[in-house]
This record gives sequence, C-alpha cells and structure tokens, in this order.
Amino acid sequence: MHPVPSAAAAFLSGIALAFAFPSASGFWPVLAVAGAFGAAVCIGWNVRGWILPAIFLSGAILAQRTECAAYSQERLLSSPGPDGAPVCEFKVLSDAIRKRGPRGKPVWEFLSKAGPLDVAVSIPGGDGSVRPLAGETWRCRGWLLRGKAQDRRFARRRFSCNQLRGGGAERTQTPRSMLAAALARLRSALSRNAGIGLDGSPAAASMNRALLLGERSSLPAARRRMFVDAGTIHVFAISGLHVMIVAKMLQVLLGFFRLRPEVRTGALIVSVFLYAAVTGARPSALRAACMAGMYFSAPFAGRRPDALVAWSATALVTYSLRPELFFNAGCTLSFVVMFGVVLWCRWSQRLPSAFAGLYEAARMQRAAGRTFRAFLLFQTAGLSVRLASMFAVSCAAWIAGTPPAASLFGRFTPGGLVSGVPVCTLAFVAVVFGAAGMVAGFVCEPLAAAANNVSALCTRGMAAVSEAVAGLPFSSFKVENWTLWECAAWYAAFFAAAVAADFLLCRTRKGLEWTEPPARPAVPDVNSRTGP
Repeated sequence: MHPVPSAAAAFLSGIALAFAFPSASGFWPVLAVAGAFGAAVCIGWNVRGWILPAIFLSGAILAQRTECAAYSQERLLSSPGPDGAPVCEFKVLSDAIRKRGPRGKPVWEFLSKAGPLDVAVSIPGGDGSVRPLAGETWRCRGWLLRGKAQDRRFARRRFSCNQLRGGGAERTQTPRSMLAAALARLRSALSRNAGIGLDGSPAAASMNRALLLGERSSLPAARRRMFVDAGTIHVFAISGLHVMIVAKMLQVLLGFFRLRPEVRTGALIVSVFLYAAVTGARPSALRAACMAGMYFSAPFAGRRPDALVAWSATALVTYSLRPELFFNAGCTLSFVVMFGVVLWCRWSQRLPSAFAGLYEAARMQRAAGRTFRAFLLFQTAGLSVRLASMFAVSCAAWIAGTPPAASLFGRFTPGGLVSGVPVCTLAFVAVVFGAAGMVAGFVCEPLAAAANNVSALCTRGMAAVSEAVAGLPFSSFKVENWTLWECAAWYAAFFAAAVAADFLLCRTRKGLEWTEPPARPAVPDVNSRTGP
C-alpha cells in the first residue's frame, strides 16, 4: 500500500481516538510509552516500523492540545470582564451579512475565529451602522451563546453584542490588507457579472450567485429548505464539482496558448486556488483545490496522478493545520463523500463492462458495412456508459454522505438517489455557462447575458426536479442523530456487500475460463540472433 494513505489513516485515527476520549488527556504520555514498548517488542527496533505509531501518537497529542485550547478560549469568552461583560477582539473573515436578531432587530453577522473556535459574531446593524468587512478587526462586548445546535464540540458558537448587559461593538483596525481588498473587489465584480441579463428575475440571479460563488444566504429560506428535503443542497457548496469544471475550462483556455506544460500547470493551480479564495475559502473549496493541485502536479514530481494519494495528502495537511475541522460539518461531509467516490472509482475498474455487448454489436455492424447503424450503436453505448457511471458515482456519494448527514443534522434523504443524477447534470451545465458568463461580463455584456440566461434555465430545472422529488413520500424525514456505532454498522454493511460482490464476480470469471480459447505459444523469430 502507498505510504501516504497509510500515514493519513494513522493520523486521522489518532485524532478521532483523542477526541472520542477527552477525559484520558493525562494518560497520553503513559499510553505513548506503552505503545512504544509494545511496538519495540512486536516489530523490533526497525525504524520503518516506528513511523505509523509515531504518526498515530502525533495526531492524538495534537487533537488533545487543540481541545484544551478550545476549552480555555470558551471559558475566556464566557467570563465577564471589568465592565460586566466579556470584551473580545474578532477579525472579520467574511463580509458581514444583515440578518434579523432574536428580538426582530437588524444585526450584522460575520464569521470569525477565536483560537480553534469558529464564532459567528452578531453586532447591532441599524440603518446608520457601518458594515464590517473582511480583514477588519472589531472589539465586541457581549456574551457567548450556545443553542441546541451548538452542543457538539468545536461547533460554531455565537457571540452576541445585543444582550442587555454591556452590549456594544467598535472597529479597532479599519484598513484591510491589499490581498483581502483585491479579493473582495474581484468577488463583487464576479457577483455583478453573474446577474447580467437577469434583472427581471432576481430569484434566478440569486441562484446563479449561490451556485457559482457560494452565496447561499441570498437564497430564500423556502427554496433552501426544498433543496435540503430533496437531498441536493450540496450542489450549492463550492467543492469538487465546481473546482473540476473550472479546472477543465482553464485547461481548454490555456491550450490555445503555446506555453510550456509546467507553466500551464502552474497557472491552472494558481487559478484554482484563486477561485477557492474568491468564493470564501471554505473548507470544502480548499479541500477540492488542494486535491486538484496535487493531482495535476503529480507528473512533474515523477509520479502518476492518484486520487487516493491526493485525498490522503490533503487530509494530512488540512487536519494537521486545523484539527478542529474534524467537527466541521462542511469539511467532514466533503472529505467523506470524496473518499467514497474515490473508493468506488478504484473498485469499479475491477468490474466487467455491462455494455460490452453494445460495443461488440457496433463493431460487427461497422465490419458489415452498415456505417450509420454502427454510429448509432456507438453513440448509444457511450451515452449509456456515461449515465450509468454518473448514477453509480451519485450512489457512492449518497452512501458515503448519509451517516455524517444523519449524525450531524438528524436527516435521512433517500430522495437523493432519485434527484442526484438530473440535478448534478443540470448543475454541471449551469456552472459551465455561469462561469463563462462571469468571465465574459468583463469583455462583452450581451454574451454574458446569453450565458447567464442558459445558466438560469438550468437552475430553474434544478429547482423543478428538487421540488418534484421533495414532494414524493419518504423522500426525506427526520431521524434521531445517529451514533458512532450506527454509522459504523452502515459502512460495514456496504463494505461486506462490496466484498461479496467482488468475490462472486471473481468466481464467475474463474468459472468461465474454460470457454476462452487457449493462448497460442510464442513462436521464436529465427531471423533474430540472441546469442553471440
């Protein structure tokens, strides 16, 4: 097995074990010594045999230190200051959004980080208030709130400045960095270009912006709930689908220039990371950008592109820098779903093609001189293969993503199996034309309007399909939050089914070996001289 997936498995296992047993923090040194002694007894003093245990222990110790830091930071945000309320400084990570507060008053809400904690800060947002922008630093006086949805470890907390005692906020650092300001201007320009030609349909423009730039806050609550019930809300999260389409479009665009392969690959990787930064640098977008960068740069390191190795290396880098993302819903779903798709793609290569008969019939028609009939058969076989592969990938993503969704959100969506293929297909076309429209908006607005209208037509189709699936019985229903053992039982059942299917297919192949003609022995070439 490749060393990178093994290292990722050991590191993630250490993080998971440390987070699962936080009360054993004082015993980790003892466990480390015991593990080292056991490894020495079992495998001897071989240096290579110590690598995986050392990676496992490093993950466990890093997770434990992160949990202690989160506990200390939460106590700091909850303890009153000299004026009766906690006083904390928060750096704005994204431009603030105006929302309705708990008492119906408008508030500005922005995302921030306090140590390892993700904090959503709410400050008064009246008509004359200043909007917090990304890169600024604000000093807030208020209280840390934890609702029912924030009971999980490292979930997003809400620091509110609208409480009765000592509420208030003031900006301490006005200027933003040049990079943050440039990204904000580029995002604003792209958001404007995504709405060109859709002035008469603000709902379609908001769906375009949500699909292309991740601005899901602009979606109406009823429409967002409809996509959740249909199990298709994931298409609005900037992840592998969007990054893959952007990368392919950039490959085609860069192919028109006579550039060296290293320059094209470097420009492609920089553009993918720029797109992830413009869309908010969410964990799922960064995960997809890192995987794309590692995948495309593998040939220049003398390696063959491998999706599993790219996934493992991305997981190692991500959770090494931010172990608290282990409890981030978007990051967890992105990694788990991508892992399921990668495993399915690797395992499906062992399966025989179900459409080999169509291809054989097409070749026979071509050999018989029936060119048009052969063309139709080839096109039918190709379309069938694409649809079957899309459905299989959609099923693999649904199987992998169901336990995290049921555990984090308490929702089970069988309708995702029905709506996955048509919605993802429409989303693919919508992203292609929407991205073309955003770029064309800088050059030719009529062309951008035409592309945006095609994208809006596809998003309307996505909404129609999601509404139809959401109306089906048992397409989505709430369940009790799954426990760790229920999630493990779900994966174990499908793993056993995959092993059984692989065994039966291998046995069928062995049973049919007698029908294959024997291989002819190689005839030596008498004209070649192999000796002196």
